[in-house]
Amino acid sequence: MKTIRTAAVMAITALAIGAPQQASATTIDGPDQIAEARAIQAEAQTLAENEQNYGEASQLYRRAARLFGQHPEAAEAWAWAGRLSYYDGSDQSVSDLEKAGEMALRYGDVELAAHSFLDAAWVAHEHGMNRQALDFAERATDLVHSPLLADADREVIERRVERTGVISG
Repeated sequence: MKTIRTAAVMAITALAIGAPQQASATTIDGPDQIAEARAIQAEAQTLAENEQNYGEASQLYRRAARLFGQHPEAAEAWAWAGRLSYYDGSDQSVSDLEKAGEMALRYGDVELAAHSFLDAAWVAHEHGMNRQALDFAERATDLVHSPLLADADREVIERRVERTGVISG
């Protein structure tokens, strides 16, 4: 019995010691890297003021998102990359919007996650990716019930779900 208890304590200790090291390997973004990502994002914002630059701006937003890595600001960069790449006609828009939704969820931005998933649903539907469109719309619909949303945000998302036409009542 004592051997089992000792083994359990050792296993828990190993997990506790290993967890921060593993997390730090994937989530620490240095201040220089974050500053560079913000500078690239600012350049992308400027380019996006002209619709002829949407393709280049979406590439810059994507680059900024990758530099942000596992940082909350990555979600917004992925969302902009997805929106602009859609308007530029890129096939990456659905993937970018999905990444935005996932990243926003990771950091508790339920509103951005829901809007990103709805954008992904709409774009996927436009591209005939009906199964993926339905999956994204359902994820956004599930988020409507989050206690983290203000009532006004919830109503906006509910109206968008209705307008997507992807989910029928």
